[in-house]
Amino acid sequence: MTFASTTRSLLAAVTGARLDEEGRRTRIAALRGADDEFSRASLRGLEGAPSDYLLWNGRREHYRAAWRRFFKEWDVLLAPAIHVLPYPHIDRAWPADDSDLTLTLVVGGQSVPYMHGLVYPAVSTVAGQPATAFPVGLARGGLPIGLQAVGPYLEDRTTIRFAALLAAEIGGFRRPPGYDG
Repeated sequence: MTFASTTRSLLAAVTGARLDEEGRRTRIAALRGADDEFSRASLRGLEGAPSDYLLWNGRREHYRAAWRRFFKEWDVLLAPAIHVLPYPHIDRAWPADDSDLTLTLVVGGQSVPYMHGLVYPAVSTVAGQPATAFPVGLARGGLPIGLQAVGPYLEDRTTIRFAALLAAEIGGFRRPPGYDG
């Protein structure tokens, strides 16, 4: 099971615990119709036994240990914040419904499931690491390009300070053309 699959199984187990029985059946049926790694991982999370959750959480502890080793030598890790440039707001249902399984974004000219956008934020969140997203420049079309600084456990101020220092050097957020918010 990959890092991303473990993340999705844990997330589905936790968020699925709040579903009523009909919502759970509906979500499981929708996930069975999808054939990709993340949908299968979410399905495992919804159908898994408590012992499965404990095993996935054990994997999470291995990731936490790896982060502790990494941050003995490094202050932050830089990673993408998401796999696409900013996109128009998507009015999603809450609690989540089956639209999460049909929404897509274009990545590299191909349509990919919207929920795949959780992969890069999960780099930090699955292990409970703090992360701060920040702009590093503009794409050809004028939209901001974002990265995230991931830091040591409980050192939120480290990632925030890094983003502030970088903004002082490269200029920080600039309102994109046509932005009216």
